[in-house]
Amino acid sequence: MRTVERRKVDEISRRYPILEKVPEEQRVEIFNRSFNSPIVWLVLVVLLAIYLYFFGAELINMSGSFSRNDIGGNGRGRFVMMFLSMAKESFVPVIIPVTIILVIISQLRAYLLKKNVEKFIND
Repeated sequence: MRTVERRKVDEISRRYPILEKVPEEQRVEIFNRSFNSPIVWLVLVVLLAIYLYFFGAELINMSGSFSRNDIGGNGRGRFVMMFLSMAKESFVPVIIPVTIILVIISQLRAYLLKKNVEKFIND
Protein backbone atom coordinates (compact mmCIF):
# COMPACT_ATOMS: atom_id res chain seq x y z
CA MET A 1 0.00 0.00 0.00
CA ARG A 2 1.37 3.40 -0.91
CA THR A 3 2.10 5.89 1.82
CA VAL A 4 -0.69 8.27 0.75
CA GLU A 5 -3.26 5.49 0.83
CA ARG A 6 -1.83 4.21 4.10
CA ARG A 7 -2.08 7.69 5.62
CA LYS A 8 -5.70 7.97 4.46
CA VAL A 9 -6.56 4.57 5.97
CA ASP A 10 -4.90 5.54 9.27
CA GLU A 11 -6.72 8.88 9.39
CA ILE A 12 -10.10 7.27 8.64
CA SER A 13 -9.47 4.53 11.21
CA ARG A 14 -8.55 7.09 13.86
CA ARG A 15 -11.64 9.14 13.13
CA TYR A 16 -14.01 6.16 13.00
CA PRO A 17 -12.80 3.39 15.34
CA ILE A 18 -15.51 1.00 14.16
CA LEU A 19 -13.50 0.54 10.93
CA GLU A 20 -10.84 -1.36 12.87
CA LYS A 21 -13.12 -4.39 12.58
CA VAL A 22 -12.62 -4.33 8.79
CA PRO A 23 -9.39 -5.42 7.04
CA GLU A 24 -7.18 -2.47 6.07
CA GLU A 25 -7.48 -3.13 2.36
CA GLN A 26 -11.25 -2.63 2.43
CA ARG A 27 -11.59 0.24 4.91
CA VAL A 28 -11.47 2.99 2.30
CA GLU A 29 -14.01 1.16 0.12
CA ILE A 30 -16.50 0.75 2.98
CA PHE A 31 -15.91 4.34 4.10
CA ASN A 32 -16.57 5.68 0.57
CA ARG A 33 -19.62 3.46 0.17
CA SER A 34 -21.10 4.88 3.38
CA PHE A 35 -20.24 8.51 2.75
CA ASN A 36 -21.26 8.61 -0.91
CA SER A 37 -24.52 6.81 -0.35
CA PRO A 38 -27.54 8.08 -2.29
CA ILE A 39 -29.43 8.26 1.01
CA VAL A 40 -27.04 10.95 2.27
CA TRP A 41 -27.52 13.04 -0.87
CA LEU A 42 -31.30 12.59 -0.80
CA VAL A 43 -31.50 13.69 2.84
CA LEU A 44 -29.23 16.66 2.09
CA VAL A 45 -31.44 17.80 -0.81
CA VAL A 46 -34.61 17.40 1.27
CA LEU A 47 -33.10 19.34 4.20
CA LEU A 48 -31.93 22.13 1.91
CA ALA A 49 -35.38 22.31 0.28
CA ILE A 50 -37.01 22.59 3.72
CA TYR A 51 -34.44 25.22 4.70
CA LEU A 52 -35.11 27.29 1.60
CA TYR A 53 -38.86 26.95 2.09
CA PHE A 54 -38.70 28.39 5.60
CA PHE A 55 -35.85 30.88 5.20
CA GLY A 56 -35.73 31.66 1.46
CA ALA A 57 -37.74 34.86 1.60
CA GLU A 58 -35.76 36.09 4.57
CA LEU A 59 -32.46 35.39 2.80
CA ILE A 60 -33.64 37.27 -0.28
CA ASN A 61 -34.70 40.23 1.86
CA MET A 62 -31.36 40.19 3.68
CA SER A 63 -29.32 40.24 0.49
CA GLY A 64 -30.40 43.78 -0.33
CA SER A 65 -30.08 45.16 3.19
CA PHE A 66 -26.28 45.16 3.39
CA SER A 67 -25.46 48.50 1.87
CA ARG A 68 -22.19 50.32 2.54
CA ASN A 69 -24.04 53.60 2.88
CA ASP A 70 -26.16 52.35 5.79
CA ILE A 71 -23.22 52.10 8.17
CA GLY A 72 -21.33 55.17 9.18
CA GLY A 73 -17.58 55.50 9.61
CA ASN A 74 -14.78 55.06 7.18
CA GLY A 75 -12.05 52.60 6.38
CA ARG A 76 -11.63 49.53 8.52
CA GLY A 77 -14.17 50.51 11.15
CA ARG A 78 -16.85 50.70 8.51
CA PHE A 79 -15.95 47.24 7.23
CA VAL A 80 -15.99 45.75 10.74
CA MET A 81 -19.37 47.30 11.51
CA MET A 82 -20.77 46.01 8.22
CA PHE A 83 -19.44 42.52 8.97
CA LEU A 84 -20.90 42.54 12.50
CA SER A 85 -24.23 43.74 11.16
CA MET A 86 -24.29 40.94 8.58
CA ALA A 87 -23.34 38.33 11.20
CA LYS A 88 -26.04 39.52 13.60
CA GLU A 89 -28.76 39.53 10.95
CA SER A 90 -27.78 36.16 9.49
CA PHE A 91 -27.37 34.24 12.76
CA VAL A 92 -30.88 32.79 13.07
CA PRO A 93 -31.75 32.34 9.38
CA VAL A 94 -28.32 31.05 8.29
CA ILE A 95 -25.91 29.84 10.95
CA ILE A 96 -28.25 27.87 13.20
CA PRO A 97 -30.12 25.96 10.45
CA VAL A 98 -26.94 25.18 8.51
CA THR A 99 -25.31 23.86 11.69
CA ILE A 100 -28.33 21.64 12.33
CA ILE A 101 -28.25 20.34 8.74
CA LEU A 102 -24.52 19.53 9.00
CA VAL A 103 -25.03 17.69 12.30
CA ILE A 104 -27.88 15.63 10.85
CA ILE A 105 -25.78 14.71 7.79
CA SER A 106 -22.74 13.75 9.89
CA GLN A 107 -24.89 11.59 12.19
CA LEU A 108 -26.49 9.91 9.18
CA ARG A 109 -23.08 9.19 7.67
CA ALA A 110 -21.84 7.69 10.95
CA TYR A 111 -24.97 5.53 11.17
CA LEU A 112 -24.55 4.30 7.59
CA LEU A 113 -20.88 3.55 8.24
CA LYS A 114 -21.81 1.50 11.29
CA LYS A 115 -24.44 -0.43 9.32
CA ASN A 116 -22.02 -1.10 6.44
CA VAL A 117 -19.36 -2.40 8.83
CA GLU A 118 -21.89 -4.67 10.56
CA LYS A 119 -23.07 -5.91 7.16
CA PHE A 120 -19.47 -6.60 6.12
CA ILE A 121 -18.75 -8.50 9.34
CA ASN A 122 -21.91 -10.62 9.08
CA ASP A 123 -21.26 -11.56 5.43
